[in-house]
Amino acid sequence: MSPNDLRVIGAMTGMTALIVAAGSSGHGFKTGPAVGEAIATLLLHGRSDVLAPFCPHRFSAAQVQL
Repeated sequence: MSPNDLRVIGAMTGMTALIVAAGSSGHGFKTGPAVGEAIATLLLHGRSDVLAPFCPHRFSAAQVQL
């Protein structure tokens, strides 16, 4: 889980063509088709407004505990 309990979905900086969709717990079963569609939009158009709240870059390194 992320520090704010929301899933992490989006392109990773510094990694060519790496898109993550993680941290959905059991909700991923229900929301998987919509997440897949939003990721397809991201890949085709370079952005997906619906994914903005889930961007992997919303956290600073200091907020993330490994």
